Amino acid sequence: MDPAYVHVHVGRDHPMADSRGYCAEHRLVMARLVGRMLAPGEVVHHVDGVKRNNDPSNLWLFADGGSHRSWHEMSARGWSLHVTMPAVLTAHGAEVRSFTGTLFNAPSRWWHAA
Repeated sequence: MDPAYVHVHVGRDHPMADSRGYCAEHRLVMARLVGRMLAPGEVVHHVDGVKRNNDPSNLWLFADGGSHRSWHEMSARGWSLHVTMPAVLTAHGAEVRSFTGTLFNAPSRWWHAA
């Protein structure tokens, strides 16, 4: 586990858990936002660069690592992308603005059952 990220114990039987039963909180937050479990290759980006800031308004979802790298390359060149957050950035440009429902039972200030 990377200590730069917040990890939550969700149990080994959770579909997004690692072998010890933990999942990065930002992945749980994004899964709730999009209303589904994340695929292993999908990348959650922290807009402000603070890996422990898992506020939904600070997260973007990229379809894969290549898309995420392209974003960083654009940013390094000074290009900008204006997106309504929380946003889901995919190869098709889809955007999810809200989600209502319950995917997880463990307590957390960002992704717990409402």
